[in-house]
Amino acid sequence: MIWPTARFLKLALLAFLPVLAAVAMGGLYWEVWGAAIALLVVLLLADGILMPRSGGFDIKVVAPEQMFIGDSSEAVITLRHSGPRAPATVDLVVDLQEGLDPVESAQRPLVPGEGVRLVVPIHPRRRGKFRLEGVSWSWRGPMGLASSRRMEVLNHDVVVSPNVSHVQKAAIRF
Repeated sequence: MIWPTARFLKLALLAFLPVLAAVAMGGLYWEVWGAAIALLVVLLLADGILMPRSGGFDIKVVAPEQMFIGDSSEAVITLRHSGPRAPATVDLVVDLQEGLDPVESAQRPLVPGEGVRLVVPIHPRRRGKFRLEGVSWSWRGPMGLASSRRMEVLNHDVVVSPNVSHVQKAAIRF
């Protein structure tokens, strides 16, 4: 789905200045109002048409399946676009289940052919089974007036267990 961006909303506010001037002149130039709205709609539709489609994205996730409490690891998320018109940048958000430290969203440039590589640190706070729930990303059209968003459900489980190797080593010494 296509959404207007903050840039479009600012442009819409600026476009209403001539409309207010036309109204202040006694309504003689009411055509300006219609032309301003028509121009905004045409620009938004053109940006949406020129925007890369969501079907051209491929995502790959490499993450550990088991960790120990107190250890740190990372998940590597690679996002590629195979279509002819790749977006210049993408905003990535990784959804982690409670029990893992939250991760900040990231805005990264999308290099044609290589894609985007995001390294997500994984720091478990307690033992149990945790899930990398999903990745969502958004991108803007070439004029920056329209944006689109897509989410991919990962459902990648990470099992966190206590590290008993230190206890076993101490027990063997005695």
